[in-house]
Amino acid sequence: MVYPSLLNAWKIFGNCDIIIYNKLNYLAENGLIGGITMQPYLNINGDSGVAGYEIGPDYIIVCFKNTYRLYRYSYRKVGKENVERMKILARNGDGLNSFINKYVKFLYD
Repeated sequence: MVYPSLLNAWKIFGNCDIIIYNKLNYLAENGLIGGITMQPYLNINGDSGVAGYEIGPDYIIVCFKNTYRLYRYSYRKVGKENVERMKILARNGDGLNSFINKYVKFLYD
């Protein structure tokens, strides 16, 4: 099954590899992420490695440019304060990549 929001995600992340699309489809089919509401990262300064993100109640999933992986950062692994900060940065389109590299880089689920 192809989810309509997956097609939107694919249009948004056309610069990402087809493997990302397949990964999104797999995660949605298996109920690991809800409905896929990937948003493009605004990248206000034009210097970010982040392509897009999905925000959930207690997590954020980040899609990086030039990689096939999706990284899920949850309250369980990085703490509520860090996830909530990442959500703000993602919505603002500035500082998310730097924050991840500085504070939570390897703490994904």
